[in-house]
Amino acid sequence: MLGLHSRAWRLGLIVWLGTVFAEFMGPFNVLHQPLNLSVLAWAMWAVWAFAEAYALVFVLDRGLSKGREQGERGPAHRSTAAEPHA
Repeated sequence: MLGLHSRAWRLGLIVWLGTVFAEFMGPFNVLHQPLNLSVLAWAMWAVWAFAEAYALVFVLDRGLSKGREQGERGPAHRSTAAEPHA
């Protein structure tokens, strides 16, 4: 479960930084939006970015764990990796 939280926080931070950059370059920098309104918008984007990140990481992690239960192996497993050419 710790891996789920760390991956969700990393993804959420990346998504949030992208949206804040767009908000900073548009409404704040070009249209001179007040700082308190910009901070409110950045906080709103943080909530949605982390909600999206948790949803994505949860669904992807659940799919991986179901595959592991069924005995599927990833591409890095030795028995599924391509043999080097002789």
